[in-house]
Amino acid sequence: MQTEKRKEYGLTPEIKKQLRDIAKELPECVEEKRENVEVDGEWLMGQGVKEIKRNNETKPVLAGKKYMIPDPSTMSLQKVPHFDRLCNSYKKYGIKGVFLYIEKVQKHIEIMAEKYPKVFEKSGVKDGEALAGQN
Repeated sequence: MQTEKRKEYGLTPEIKKQLRDIAKELPECVEEKRENVEVDGEWLMGQGVKEIKRNNETKPVLAGKKYMIPDPSTMSLQKVPHFDRLCNSYKKYGIKGVFLYIEKVQKHIEIMAEKYPKVFEKSGVKDGEALAGQN
């Protein structure tokens, strides 16, 4: 079975300028970021992990191989790069992607405001600040 290739919408300089203007108008928001840690396949297998998904492919975990996985003990917040995300959404879905992204941002802000109210206070959380005990 052959998968159909999705149309990709081109980003002209004018479209990029418009997306940059839209990005500037979006409210700042943050997202969680975890650092990656290298583990070996034997350790993953000991944790009950038999398969790992990379680049949309599921492959079996091999005992002698090294894998990069998110480290649950490290959590920080970073600003959401609206312009980059808008460009990616536009390339995938065209103008519809811009509207989908804007809608997604509003929902994301509500979730983050509830989870990290300190971010939305005047003092705020600095980009990359570790959040010990909040994961």
